[in-house]
Parts: sequence; structure tokens; C-alpha cells
Amino acid sequence: MVMVVLWIGAGGGCGRKMPPIQPGTYPPAAVKDLAFELQDGGLTLFWTAPAMEKEKDRENAAVGFKVLRARQTESEAACQSCSVRFQVIGEVRLAGRDPSERLQFKDRLEPGYKYRYKVIGTSAAGVESKDSNIVHPNS
Repeated sequence: MVMVVLWIGAGGGCGRKMPPIQPGTYPPAAVKDLAFELQDGGLTLFWTAPAMEKEKDRENAAVGFKVLRARQTESEAACQSCSVRFQVIGEVRLAGRDPSERLQFKDRLEPGYKYRYKVIGTSAAGVESKDSNIVHPNS
């Protein structure tokens, strides 16, 4: 009976230790407030850089944002089983800006297409955040 108790105690350890996580490998926080405004055949995207609440957020803060766009014809957009392909169309850097400043990016919309946009933050080490919310300006 003592042997069984010892065996259970020996098997109940904390498991295999993983190597420590290196600074700069955490992704930046994702943008959650991507919005848009339409004017004169164009579009302006607006968002704010995520707040840095924890120490790991400060170490891995976004230094820039990639702007991605999916442009589809009406028939492509109507296809429910088709994948949506986003392409990087620009980048907004934070250098020299107030971190609480609302960031923006302008794009022209062509008639006959449906558009979707999202942004991805990038850290100084090149680590990317998760995707922001997706906006559909002409859905």
C-alpha cells in the first residue's frame, strides 16, 4: 500500500518544464476598434493602438500596423465557400506619434468591387498581432 501512494506521488509532478519565453516574442495586442468613413469615392480607416496594460505589452508594443484589403467582384463576394484573400496595401508607423492618437489610412474604392479591411500590429522584433476586427464598407 505504501508503494502505491509513493507511485501516485511520483507521477503527480508538474510535468515537463518548457524553456522560458524570450522578451520580444509575445505578439502585440490586437486592434479592436477598426472603423471607417466613406467620402467622395474614397475610404478612410480609423483605429487606435491598443493600450499597454501589462509589462509584456510594453515590451512587445506595436511599432507599426499593416493595412490589409480583400477586394472581390460581386460574384466572388457572393460565394460562401470561397476563401477571402487579404493583401497588404500599406503600413502606418507609430514613430513620432502620440500612442493615444487615432491612426488613419486612406484608400480609393473602385465601383463593382466589394471590400473588406483589417489591420495587424507589428512589434520591433517583427512579431505580428492577431487580426483586428474586419470592416465591410460596401457590403
